[in-house]
Amino acid sequence: MSRNRIFHLKKGTKRSTTKYTVLATMAGYLTMLFVCFYIIFVCVVAQYKEAYISPSLCDESQFYDITKLSCVKCSENATRTEDGFSCMCKSGFQMVENFGNINLQCKYCGEEKTHTLESWNCIGCASEIPYVELEQTCSPCAPDAITVERGVNGVLEENRTCVKCEEDTHPDETGTKCVRCHESYINATKTCACSDPNHEVNGMCFAEGNPVLADTPSLYQVSYGGKTVNSQFMRQHYRGSTAMCRLSKNVTACQVLGNSCVVMQYIHSLTGKRQASTNPCAQYLDISTPVSGKKPDERPESMPWLYYLDKTVSSIISNDEVKTEFSFQSSDIDSQFRFRIARYTLVGTFLGFEDVEGRTLQLCVAGDQKLNAFLTFGTKYKEECSISARDLWDGHDMELWDLFLVQGEEPNESLLPVPVLVLNYEQNGEKVNQGNAEDWQLTRRFYLVDNVVGKTDSGSVASFVRYAKQIQLVIKLRDNTALGQINPPYLVIEYADLPKKSYTDDVQIPASFSVTYSMNRGKYNGDVEAAMIVLAGAAGLYACLRTWGWSKRSGRIAIDFLTLIKLVVFACGPVATMFFVVQFGAAFWWLIVFKNQSKVMFIMPNDDEEFNFIIYMSCAFALKCIDLVHLLVNQVTVDIFFIDWEKPRGKINSPGPSEAEVSAKTIPVSIWRTYLVANEWNEIQSVRKINPILQIVTALFFLKVVGFENLATADPNANFRVNAAEYDCPDSRMGRFAIGASVYLTVAVVQWAFFAFIYERCLADKIRQFVDLCSVSNVSVFIMQYQQWGYYIHGRSVSGVADTDMLEIYQQLKREEQSLRQTRGLLPNSDQQTFQMGLPKKLRAHYDRILAPLTANQPAQMIGGVGQASSATDRRFEQCIQAYVTINKFLSSFIDHALKDLDYVTKDKLLLENVLDVELYDLFESGIFFSDNGHSFDKVLFYGNELTLIIFDVLLFCIIDFAAHDFVLAGILTYLITQGIAKLRDSGGRQNLAKKTLVDQRFLI
Repeated sequence: MSRNRIFHLKKGTKRSTTKYTVLATMAGYLTMLFVCFYIIFVCVVAQYKEAYISPSLCDESQFYDITKLSCVKCSENATRTEDGFSCMCKSGFQMVENFGNINLQCKYCGEEKTHTLESWNCIGCASEIPYVELEQTCSPCAPDAITVERGVNGVLEENRTCVKCEEDTHPDETGTKCVRCHESYINATKTCACSDPNHEVNGMCFAEGNPVLADTPSLYQVSYGGKTVNSQFMRQHYRGSTAMCRLSKNVTACQVLGNSCVVMQYIHSLTGKRQASTNPCAQYLDISTPVSGKKPDERPESMPWLYYLDKTVSSIISNDEVKTEFSFQSSDIDSQFRFRIARYTLVGTFLGFEDVEGRTLQLCVAGDQKLNAFLTFGTKYKEECSISARDLWDGHDMELWDLFLVQGEEPNESLLPVPVLVLNYEQNGEKVNQGNAEDWQLTRRFYLVDNVVGKTDSGSVASFVRYAKQIQLVIKLRDNTALGQINPPYLVIEYADLPKKSYTDDVQIPASFSVTYSMNRGKYNGDVEAAMIVLAGAAGLYACLRTWGWSKRSGRIAIDFLTLIKLVVFACGPVATMFFVVQFGAAFWWLIVFKNQSKVMFIMPNDDEEFNFIIYMSCAFALKCIDLVHLLVNQVTVDIFFIDWEKPRGKINSPGPSEAEVSAKTIPVSIWRTYLVANEWNEIQSVRKINPILQIVTALFFLKVVGFENLATADPNANFRVNAAEYDCPDSRMGRFAIGASVYLTVAVVQWAFFAFIYERCLADKIRQFVDLCSVSNVSVFIMQYQQWGYYIHGRSVSGVADTDMLEIYQQLKREEQSLRQTRGLLPNSDQQTFQMGLPKKLRAHYDRILAPLTANQPAQMIGGVGQASSATDRRFEQCIQAYVTINKFLSSFIDHALKDLDYVTKDKLLLENVLDVELYDLFESGIFFSDNGHSFDKVLFYGNELTLIIFDVLLFCIIDFAAHDFVLAGILTYLITQGIAKLRDSGGRQNLAKKTLVDQRFLI
């Protein structure tokens, strides 16, 4: 190794060593930095954790600082208050300055002095309440005396004294004022004592003989779903409020009694005798009965109004007391409901009135715009959610409400009571409010959450909570009015009970609030039913007409079982179409009128009222399915034959058994032209006038992207876009059907018009092109749809030759274009190539007899089989070929009038026959060819049954949307199903084509 080489190597080694040293140093610094950050983080976290301590850990000299969430020492001579969140001066010290907690300054009062009750001054002790050195305060006053520190004018006395209250008064809670005893004590004993033989009940005194319920455990038991709770509230209030209400009609006591009845869900067991039951509701009704054995007053004096008793249910919820004329104009004040509640505490305190907003009646939490949407008149509202069970225990104050509908404007407002229907109400063990309306018991007062009555003692969590699981506001338009007037609304409530375990597990519970609208639709339903009856009759007549035409075309004379089956099947299509047309028209009319009215006359049907509509549409879809299956079966079993008019063109010499022998052989006619025509027929079997994928994509574009879907909402809004912050009103199923079907049909009609007037005329008409192909190929098509009825496409070449080269074909077409050839029609000097055929029975019988070998003995490979044919199969195949040649010759002879006993005439149908699509005379001793419009044979193809297919598509699209409420899914499934039907039609048609025409299925591409 050279010297320079060694030098460079050492130099490189030094650089490498320096590089690793730097990296090691950086790693060390990073490690130290990480350790420092970790130590700081641990210290901060430890400090952070230490700051969050429980208030119960603070001692007597500390208070809990809510800003620092930690215990802080009070200032000198101060101690913490009872709640532990602030400081106060110790006994014997007065406050000098108090800016809160650590800023509290206390000063010693001196020998045998203590601070005043408000702590700002010092005061001595009177002789009757001597100073207590140990406690540094005065002795307490007697239980019937109050503490006095100031004169009447507020002057501070020298000593604290005690003043005994008069017999009819007692010290208040502060011990500084004498207040009058409860009236019951005064009435019973004239004093504040309730001595024997009087009874002290719930803080009230009742003289002997007064009506007081016996103190039994059953009085305080409240039932929750089969389990009972010994309620603390009932123990503290029930007996006393009941006796006081019965004795003196005390308003507060009667309110407590009424509220006790409300939380019991209004259930009573009153049998007509006074005090027949100790149930709160029975007591309420008994007290409100003026004379024993008579009917209770609906609105008894000094008592809350709980029950509707004087009128029938129908007269309460179906009258003209609501004078407001509601509107859909958002600028009109009467486009919004105005409700107001009277609020009460459980112990009978009136909390005043409050206007109802979205959050008032709903337990679900959402934005104000969404919750307030139920107040918009005409809006079908439903808000469902899951809420925390724990929130019902901790997040709601127990209140009871009376609901009113506000009418008029200030100062002429009036309040209309809104009845309440509690679904949990029972009478004789039966929930009558869930049955016949005339048996309902309407009530007045209600609540959202009861988390008080289920408590067993003051310090416990309620063992059960009862809450309004479902609330429904029911609105009905008044009959025979066009002014937007309604019957009195009413509230339907279903309560549910939750056990304490729901609180401890914090389960999610369901809650919902909804507003439903209805109206008397008798007149409109009658009109729809009348239209359906009329059209059903027309559909029945049309079915009979089609059955008659089928029987004539099938050669049936008598009415047999198959004819009756055909009558039923033929009726399915027209009846389904009738259902669709009537229901679509009704739904579209309802939607348009509903969205465009100002003064409300119509309301979209609610879910119950849409039931019949859903039934009708389901029946229409089922009937249309039967109609489509019938169509498919007919099309894939039709008899069809391709008549090849080509004649052999001379003979050719073929070698014999020896070289010297030569024989002449007829040149065979090529089968490829027949294969070509068969393939074209196979391709047009499922061709439609609309493009399915374009149909679905375009319909979904208008429904989802443009926003037509949003027009189906059951509210007055007609917006293509929905604001996310606003309430997303549920769709009306009738409105959704009207929008979906109208968009789908409109797209289909536009496609059909484009196809019929532009595409077919300017680009390509596959049906007429097929007829032209038959003419060029020198092949006619003989189709027998029924036994004696079918269609004929005359494809005989005007030149008589089609099996030739390109030049000759071109020359033939050129001469035909220059009118140097005769016309293509069946008749001389006629272009009419397509006909409807009435066939004589003899022809059909002869055709079936010749066709028998072709169908019964057809080799497997002719319908798609693969493999080597046996010798027996070869013989059968030769027989089939011979049958094909025979029937080709037979049918061509029939067309050429070459059969002596079988002939036909050509004529035009009568106008009535074209309209009714039936022949008015018996068929057919001799054949009749009816000239048609050029493509009557498309009735055996999808092309000629587009109306049936499009109605099926619309019904399928809408039925899927009914189930999934998703136009996108409905579009995807509709496309897949229709494509599946098309594939089924292709497959069945291909097999039928191979079977009936001897065209090998392997050549049907």
